[in-house]
Amino acid sequence: MRATLFALLGLASSAMAQDGMTESSAKGRWVLQSIGDAPFAARAELDLSEPGRLSGRGPCNGFSGRLDGVWPEILVGPLRATRRACPELAQEHAYFMALQAVRSADLRDGALVLTDAAGREMVFSPLPAP
Repeated sequence: MRATLFALLGLASSAMAQDGMTESSAKGRWVLQSIGDAPFAARAELDLSEPGRLSGRGPCNGFSGRLDGVWPEILVGPLRATRRACPELAQEHAYFMALQAVRSADLRDGALVLTDAAGREMVFSPLPAP
């Protein structure tokens, strides 16, 4: 029984290593480059430093929320955000809605790519450490 459990754990670890995407590989701070095929003109950040949580800044407001699932299949829980108005509020709304629709994550050429059920991608580049 114990040998079977270790064998199954080994297979699971191998599968995750082959896939290459784990929560720790996405750990850090990211800046949004595009949603779908459109460049994101405003500044928006995503922080994945804390396991099971995400936070960041939209063009106007800070936000936080839960991050559930087994990487690379993830779900973003409801986001809580501050309520400051600014000229980029429509872009921020699009960012928050896209984040809450995410279903999977991938790393491609150093970029974090979050994808929704329809295949629409959000592409983030790493944010240099302060």
